[in-house]
Amino acid sequence: MTVPAAGGMIDVLVDVCLHHEAYDCHARFEEAVRSCPGVRECLFVSQDMSYRLRIQVPSPESFELLRCALVERLPGVKRMTATFVLRDVLLEHA
Repeated sequence: MTVPAAGGMIDVLVDVCLHHEAYDCHARFEEAVRSCPGVRECLFVSQDMSYRLRIQVPSPESFELLRCALVERLPGVKRMTATFVLRDVLLEHA
């Protein structure tokens, strides 16, 4: 069960791997992600995944709609995996 974050929103961590490692592919991806609704954080990371996005949505169903839009909107996406945040351990005792 996914527990909404503060304000009734659910946090979803989305790992995105791009088809191409060329600089222009990354630049186009980064430009496109800046205009995506719900994306609160976009980190360029090491390892197999190229980017980690933190997205906030009101429900799992709304994430599915957003996920479909992201696949269509973001250039060069090879693979996308999503992880729903169940709880933030550090915020529990703040």
